[in-house]
Amino acid sequence: MPDGHRERHGEASRLLGANVDTRDSKDFDTDDFIQHDISFRYDLTEKASFRGGVNNVLDAEPNIQTGLTDNFDLFGRRWFAGMTLRY
Repeated sequence: MPDGHRERHGEASRLLGANVDTRDSKDFDTDDFIQHDISFRYDLTEKASFRGGVNNVLDAEPNIQTGLTDNFDLFGRRWFAGMTLRY
């Protein structure tokens, strides 16, 4: 293997392993956050059931910082319903 390849590979490994974040830790503080979800299922017959519920019942809004949105549900309160039929 050429020496240049080994040098580049070693440098890439060193850089990938050194995950240094320069932002202050206070930028990652999200405070306490609790979200309440509720759901149910009711069997209408042996072959039919109905289900539904609410996600984020109290419509809680997390204290989020830019870049941390993938950790929280940002859609607010959501309702859902469905039915299952077996043949």
